[in-house]
Amino acid sequence: MILCPRCWDEMEGRCDKCDTTGYIDDIKFSKNFTLKELTWSDTARARLIPNDPTVKQVDRLVELVRDLLQPLRDDVGPLLVTSGFRSKKLNQAIGGAKNSAHMAAYAADVVPTRVSLEHLMEWFKKTNRPFDQAIIERSGSKRWLHIGLKHPDSGEQRRQLLRYDNGKYSPCNN
Repeated sequence: MILCPRCWDEMEGRCDKCDTTGYIDDIKFSKNFTLKELTWSDTARARLIPNDPTVKQVDRLVELVRDLLQPLRDDVGPLLVTSGFRSKKLNQAIGGAKNSAHMAAYAADVVPTRVSLEHLMEWFKKTNRPFDQAIIERSGSKRWLHIGLKHPDSGEQRRQLLRYDNGKYSPCNN
């Protein structure tokens, strides 16, 4: 059970979607991705930081899954989502970018289980699907791919292929 996204913004009462309980079963966005998976955060849980997207942000997560995550997963195999939607407070707590697409529900960080990050980057180079960013990121020994559907402010889909290492962005040429 998860909190009902239609009730999160309600000041009083509950909606009929959750039978007025305020809770629903997890929402399945596609055959492989759920709302809980795209909003889960160990940091939020440990620090008691709310990480509940609005209905508009849930709709954006659906778009992210439909347009990028599920097609990518269908082509390359399972993906572990390490970060999806982030509330502003959670984003601040983890030191995320001030205009992070995660806060707009337009981004997810993933780690593939069967292929390399470079293989994922090749998928983005070859796909005709619109997207904003694919960034191979590294922090210490951890590596992941940041996938952005749209720029959080403009809605642009710039098709940027980048690497982020030691605090610097560079074009991803390989």
